[in-house]
Amino acid sequence: MDDYLRCLYMNLMENGFTKKYETLRKYRQGIAYRDIAFNNLIRSLTPEQQDLLEQYETQQGVLDCLENEILFEEAVALGKWMAH
Repeated sequence: MDDYLRCLYMNLMENGFTKKYETLRKYRQGIAYRDIAFNNLIRSLTPEQQDLLEQYETQQGVLDCLENEILFEEAVALGKWMAH
């Protein structure tokens, strides 16, 4: 992703997207349910399993970020194509 797109993407993710959707009831409710489920899962795991889960989550987070960036780039490219 070039510098311009990265700047736009980061601005949207840090300022626009989260502020807009955090106010939605379903979104907040989904976060709460996810957190409850995660806490229940963590309590059921041994420390070794917790470490493995943390490693998995770290790698999944990296992939999630890359997928979001790719989707963002494709959406911008589609918008540019439609504007011409």
